Amino acid sequence: MDSQYVYALGTVIPRFPNMGLEKEFAQAANPDQVTRITQRDVQYQILNKPENLYIARDMCWVFSIQNVDTYILEPRSQVELEALIAMLNKPADITDDVDVVIGDLGPIASAEKCNGLQIPIVYVDNTYSFEVQGFLGQITPDQGVTLPQNQRNDLARYVFNLLMQLADNVGNLDEHRAINYLLLRYPEVYNQTFLQNQDQKSLDGVNVQMSRLNASGTRRIVDVIFTYRDNSTDVKNRFYASVDVGSRYPFLVERLQPYYERPSF
Repeated sequence: MDSQYVYALGTVIPRFPNMGLEKEFAQAANPDQVTRITQRDVQYQILNKPENLYIARDMCWVFSIQNVDTYILEPRSQVELEALIAMLNKPADITDDVDVVIGDLGPIASAEKCNGLQIPIVYVDNTYSFEVQGFLGQITPDQGVTLPQNQRNDLARYVFNLLMQLADNVGNLDEHRAINYLLLRYPEVYNQTFLQNQDQKSLDGVNVQMSRLNASGTRRIVDVIFTYRDNSTDVKNRFYASVDVGSRYPFLVERLQPYYERPSF
């Protein structure tokens, strides 16, 4: 189901919407920076100066998902604009970072807005960045998890990559917003995979369906179902968590638990 909200993972990329702003940016740079004005560290150094905020305001802030230009970001205020600028401030040796954007889905941008790039606009409410390796390394194992740290790290990375790379996950569908929320805010997804792996079961797939909790019709709740396959017998078992996606910020409704097929009558 299409949502008016976006909860997406990708990369923020500032671009020049026209040659005039590019020349203005170059004039604000030091002479030795002019040949590097498309590099993130130079962009941060220049745009982060208060006297250059007018340039940052006119920049085209593109959000790329899986190396595809997906949204043009429109900060609602100077607070969100400064947050976008801050996202450029990353050490050169960090290549494993992810940017997160939360906001409202807008119309398709006009051709004049971003040098002919016509993709949907997102009105930005919140953004943040994190290094994937550090994020996954902070997951605290549940009691009963006996896997060594390196194996937990590999499994957590597998879960993260699997959910990140689900087809067409651009964070504007209810099911994908729910998945992205669990990916970032619910470590039990990773811990369940640790426990299943100890029993020689592998994560086989993830799918989403509308929850039975929607019977009242007053909320939008989805069930995210994780399927694990026994490596020896191919028998599958499933677990699910329910997420309310009816507002800009999804939240957990029912924690991860065994899933049983609905009876047919």
